[in-house]
Amino acid sequence: MVDTASEEALFIINRGSEKNRRMFYQVKLINKLFSKQKPVNIEFCQRNLDEFLKEENFYDYNLFLNQKNINCKEYECQSKCKECKQTPYAVVDGDFIAADNPVELLAKLKVRAEK
Repeated sequence: MVDTASEEALFIINRGSEKNRRMFYQVKLINKLFSKQKPVNIEFCQRNLDEFLKEENFYDYNLFLNQKNINCKEYECQSKCKECKQTPYAVVDGDFIAADNPVELLAKLKVRAEK
């Protein structure tokens, strides 16, 4: 689905010069590169992290969690004891996300952050 402004811009570009077309696509690329990302709220259970997060994963998690659009909170307990004992998990924007291991959880968190 294309909005009206985009349709108008495409109409003008198709009728315009090659220079105008290039400028339009350059502006479009710049807007895409510098667009603000939606903030993502991620909550962890401290006990779950202690249980499943291994030292070899710290660096990758720190890189991800220190991004501008990531808001991270760690709670002592989130009252999800059954899940907490079985698998690594996080709550992302209110949605429970679990994985078989910390690497898989990080991959799922990255996918959610891109949405």
